[in-house]
Amino acid sequence: MKYSITVVLCMASFSLFSQSVDYKRWIERSADFIELNQLDGAAFALRKAMSMEPANKNNGALLLNLG
Repeated sequence: MKYSITVVLCMASFSLFSQSVDYKRWIERSADFIELNQLDGAAFALRKAMSMEPANKNNGALLLNLG
């Protein structure tokens, strides 16, 4: 489970270069939380990122990590 979340986050991060810094930072925070096995924090960070840019095309991949 942890591995699949990390893989999807890494894949999503490749297309984030043109995104805002805040959005990318929340994605990075979620990966940090995953490494610390703090899944509640990771879920919060992903939700925060998605709320900052609701129309972002990468939000679908982030949603998969919440389910």
